Amino acid sequence: MIFTRPKMYGRSANYLTNIGSFVVNKNDLVSSISDHTGVTKTAVNAVIDSMIEVMIQALNSGDDIRLIDLCTISVVKREEKMGRNPKNGAPIKIPAAIVPKIRATKRFKDALNIKKKKK
Repeated sequence: MIFTRPKMYGRSANYLTNIGSFVVNKNDLVSSISDHTGVTKTAVNAVIDSMIEVMIQALNSGDDIRLIDLCTISVVKREEKMGRNPKNGAPIKIPAAIVPKIRATKRFKDALNIKKKKK
């Protein structure tokens, strides 16, 4: 599945990443899935919204999410720590936070690192 994007100007040009490719946003994903499966964009959008809601509920209740062949998502508590203000170097307290931890599966990593065959 290849994502295509029209020529962009202004703020939209911020979608370029540091390696020169585009960031795929939700609308791009919905369009590609709709084109690939033949399901309407409205239905695909509803499924993605529901998936996100269910995943957030699962993570809030302390469950891990394992998406076979893609990733494992869990929640970890990041402890409070001291940091520095980059503008003036003054020490600041970075509060404790609960953050998602996403770990790619071996198959997903391998799929991204396939060497192109030499001609």
